[in-house]
Amino acid sequence: MKLTYDLAGTGPTVLLLHSTVCDRRMWDPQWPTLTGAGLRVVRCDFRGYGDTPAADGPFTDAEDVLELLDGLGVQRAALVGSSYGGRVALELAARAPERITALALLCAGLPDQGTSPELIAYDEQETELFERGDLSGAAALNARTWLGPDAGPQAHALVAKMQLHAFEVQVAGAQEHGEHYGDHDFDPAALAAVRAPALVLSGAYDLPDFRTTAARLASLLPEASARELPWAGHLPGLERPAETTQLLLDFLTEHLLPTMTAHDVLDLWGLFERAGARVWLDGGWGVDALLGEETRPHGDLDIAVDSRDADRLRQALGEAGFQEIRDDGPFNPVFADAAGRLVDIHYVDFTATALDQHGTRIHGPGGLAYPVGSLTATGTVLGKVLPCVTAGFQVAAHAGYAIDANDARDVLALHHRFGVPLLPEQLVLLAGLG
Repeated sequence: MKLTYDLAGTGPTVLLLHSTVCDRRMWDPQWPTLTGAGLRVVRCDFRGYGDTPAADGPFTDAEDVLELLDGLGVQRAALVGSSYGGRVALELAARAPERITALALLCAGLPDQGTSPELIAYDEQETELFERGDLSGAAALNARTWLGPDAGPQAHALVAKMQLHAFEVQVAGAQEHGEHYGDHDFDPAALAAVRAPALVLSGAYDLPDFRTTAARLASLLPEASARELPWAGHLPGLERPAETTQLLLDFLTEHLLPTMTAHDVLDLWGLFERAGARVWLDGGWGVDALLGEETRPHGDLDIAVDSRDADRLRQALGEAGFQEIRDDGPFNPVFADAAGRLVDIHYVDFTATALDQHGTRIHGPGGLAYPVGSLTATGTVLGKVLPCVTAGFQVAAHAGYAIDANDARDVLALHHRFGVPLLPEQLVLLAGLG
C-alpha cells in the first residue's frame, strides 16, 4: 500500500510524521515556513489516517515509511515526529541510523515506556466511549487529553476532527479486514548507534509517561539536545504553532543547510561594499567577529543594513544568485542562493529616532528597533576589520526567549571577554542549561 503524502520545496529532505491523534494536517502551521526555507519537505498519512486507507493485512508503519522514502529516491532524510510519529522515527533510526540526517522528536514515545495512572484513566475512558459507540465523544476526549492549556478552540476542533475521521476509517477497516496495527517493538539501546543530531522536546503539561521518555531519549541518543517547553502539552505544534515552527526551523536549518564560512562572509562583504550598502555584522558571526575567532559553525549571515540601501542590496544579492525565500517579519527578509547559503537582513531606519517603552532611544520607525549606539563596534573575520553591533546589544538581544546551547555559549563568551553583565532571566536560563 502506498501512503498518501505531500511534497514541496527543494533542498535536503525532511519527513514529517504525525501523531496518531491527528493526521498529516497537523503540520499545516509548519508547512509554509519549512517548505520555503531551502528544505524538501514530505508529510504522509499512516494507514488508517487522513487520506490513507486502513490496513487490509499485517504491516508496520516503519516499513511503510521506508517504502515511501525509497519510492521518492531519498537515501537520507531528517525525521520530525510527533508522539507516535516520533516513535516511528526512532524505530527507523535504530534500524537504519546511516539514513538519518537529523531527528526532531516532539513528545515522542518508546515501545517499553511505562504506563502512568493518568494514562490508564484516559485509556479506560476512551474504551468506555468506544463500547458505547460514541466515537465523537472519544475524539473530543483525545483533544482534551492531548492538547495543552494554550491550545485554542480551532486546535481542539481540528484534533477532534482528525481523530474522529481516523476512528471511523479504522472501525470500518477492522469490520472488513480485521484489526491490524502498525506499531512494532524495537530495542531502545540500539539508538546508541544514531550519530545524527537530535532535538528532544517535551511539554510540562503532558502526561508523565512522555516526559519521562524525553529524559530517557536525552541519554539514549548520543547527539541529543533536550528541552522541556513550560507551556506545552502533548501537541506543541498545534498549541503554539509559531513558536514550535521556529524551534524546528532553527534546528533543521542549522544541521541540514550549508554552513556560512568565514570566506563566505568576506566574499559577501565584498559584494556589499561594491554595492555601496552600509552593513553591520549581527547574529552569530557578529559575536565571533567581536571575539576575533570562529567559535562554532554558522548556518547563516545576519546583517543590519541601512534601510536606505535596501534596493541596491537586493539588486546586488539578486545578481549574485540570491533570492528572497521568506519574510521573518517587518524589515526582516531572508535570502538564499542555490547552495542554500542564507543571508538574514535586519533593516535599520537611520532617518529618525524614538523612545521605546523602556525609555531607550531607538532607530526607527521604518526598521527594526536597534538602540542608538548599538551599531558602533568593530570586529575581525580572517583579519579583516568589519563593523559590528556592540557586545552589549548582542547580550541584550538574547533575552525574552528560551536560549539554546549556541546562544548560551555566545552570551557567556561576550560576558567573559567584555564584562557585559548578564540579565537575571539569562542567569536562570543558563543555570537550566547546565
